[in-house]
Amino acid sequence: MRISCPGRFASLVWALVLGLGLISPAEDAWGCNKLGNWELGIAGSYESGKQSVSGRRKEFQVTNCRKNVGEYLVLTTAPVFLDLSMRGLSTVEGELPQDSCYLDQSPFEVSRPAEVGIEEHYRKEVRFLNHCLELEVADSRGEIDTAVQLNCEITPLGPGKVRARGPQCVFRIAPGSDFTVRYALNPACLNRENLQTWGDLEPMDVKTSLGFYRTSNLTPGSPEYAVLGFVDARVSLQPDSRLLPVSTYFGRETSNWPTQYGAQVSLGKVTLLKRQRPGAPSYFLRVPFLVNNNCPARCREGLCASPCDFYVPVAAKFTLAKKAGTDAKEEGQARENFRPLDWWYQGNIVPGRFLGELSLGKEIRGDEPRVNDRYRITAEFSDPSLSYRVLVDQAKQLLIKLGNGTIPLGNAGTGELEPLRALLGTIAGPESLPEIRELGEGSLDPQPVLDLLNNLVGVEETWPPYYSEVVSGESKDSAKRVYQVLMLSFRVAAITPSGAIGIDQISLKRISRVFGDFERAVPIQPQIKCGG
Repeated sequence: MRISCPGRFASLVWALVLGLGLISPAEDAWGCNKLGNWELGIAGSYESGKQSVSGRRKEFQVTNCRKNVGEYLVLTTAPVFLDLSMRGLSTVEGELPQDSCYLDQSPFEVSRPAEVGIEEHYRKEVRFLNHCLELEVADSRGEIDTAVQLNCEITPLGPGKVRARGPQCVFRIAPGSDFTVRYALNPACLNRENLQTWGDLEPMDVKTSLGFYRTSNLTPGSPEYAVLGFVDARVSLQPDSRLLPVSTYFGRETSNWPTQYGAQVSLGKVTLLKRQRPGAPSYFLRVPFLVNNNCPARCREGLCASPCDFYVPVAAKFTLAKKAGTDAKEEGQARENFRPLDWWYQGNIVPGRFLGELSLGKEIRGDEPRVNDRYRITAEFSDPSLSYRVLVDQAKQLLIKLGNGTIPLGNAGTGELEPLRALLGTIAGPESLPEIRELGEGSLDPQPVLDLLNNLVGVEETWPPYYSEVVSGESKDSAKRVYQVLMLSFRVAAITPSGAIGIDQISLKRISRVFGDFERAVPIQPQIKCGG
C-alpha cells in the first residue's frame, strides 16, 4: 500500500502514515509495549439511547514504559478515506489532498470522488468523531498528566482517570505509568433532541484509524514518533426507523442498520494472465467491481441520512463459460452455445460514500485460451447480505482446509488465496496480508484469521442486515431475488510469450428491474487513470 503525500500536505498526513503502521521511526525494544493491530466496532442508536462495543479486544493497555519516562503517549483519531483504488488516506486536520485520479469510461454518472461531495462528507466525519467518539484513559498510578495537549478536550473522571475527545490527545509518561484506554460514543450523541439542536451531525458509519504512539517531540511529522499500534475501528451512529427502514433483532438495541441497498455495481477492466508453471493449464481472470455507494439522503424532523452513508457488502455469484459452437437458428437468429467452465462468489465491503474499484478475480484451471476463443462472464446479484456471508463462509472453509492439509500448503502461493487476500487486505488492514503470504512457509494455525473473519461480519453479528429492497432514485426492487445480472462477452485477440492475453469484441449486457436494461459494445474498458 502506498500513500500519496503532496509536499504542501506533508505535515497534514503524518498521522495517516503512522496510524496505518506504514513506518515506525524511533522504534526500539525497550520502549512501551507494542499493541499490534486490532479491529473494533462501536455502534449507537439515538432511538434507543444505547450503544455497544465489539471486537476481539475492547480495552487497550500501554505498559512497561519505564524507559520512556518524561516522553508522551499520543492517541489520535481520524476518519479514513478510501480512494478509487481502496487505498487509505487520513488526516487529523480533516482536509483531504487533491487527487488527480478518476474513473475513465465510468459506467456511472460520476467519475471522481469530488463529484459526489467526498470532501464535505469527510469533514462531516471529522466533526462526528471529534464530538461523538470518547476515550476513557486511566493511569494505574492514580495520577494522570494531561497538561500538554495538541487538540483535545479533557474531562477529569476521578483519580488517574479522564475522558478525552479530539483528534490528538496527549498524556505524559511518568514513573510507574501504565495506561488503559477504552473507546465509546458520547452519550450526548445518543439523544435525538441534541442531534436536532446541533444540526451538523448525522447518522453515519465512519471507518476510523485510532493510533497509539510515543514520542519525546510533539511536533507533527517529528521522526521521534514511534508506533505502538493502531485500531481499525468502525464507528456508527444508526438512524431511527422514522428516518429510514432499519433492521431489528430481538434483544439487540443497537441493530438499527438501514435495510435499503443503494450501491450501484458494474464491472471494471477485465484481464487474463496465463500462469507460467508446469502442470495443467491455468490463468488468472481479473474481474474487478466498480462501485458507486452514493444515493440521496432522506430528511425528517431536522435529521438527514442515506442508506449510502453506511457500509455495504458487495458480492455476486459469477459463472465463466466458453463458446463451444453455434446451435441451430431460433426465430431466424443463431444461438451461441457456451459451455460452463467455473463458478465462484466474489466480493468485499465498501464504506459509505465510496466510489471506486474492488480488485477481484479468480484463478481458472483446466482451460487453455487460444486466439479467437470466445468467453462469457455472468454476474448475478441477489440478497447482498446472504451473498456476503457465503463469501466469508467460503473463506473460512479455505482456511480450515489449509490448516488440516486438505489443500497442500504448497498451493498457498497460487490463486487459491486470491479471494481471501482481497477480502482481508482491504477490510482488516495491511497487517493481515503477511499472515496469508506466509501460509506456504510452514504449518498453519487458521484460528487467528478465522477470528478476524468472524469479526468482519459486524457489530454483535447484526451486520450486514437482511436487506429488504434495492433502490435507485424512484425505482425499487426486492433484495431477496436476483435484482441485477451483468453479462460480459469477449474474444481472445492475442497471447504474448509472457502470458498476457489480449481481448477484444467486448460487449456488456445488463438486466435489472431497478437499474434498467441495456446491451452495448465496450470499445474501451473502464479503468482508473491519474492526471489530466
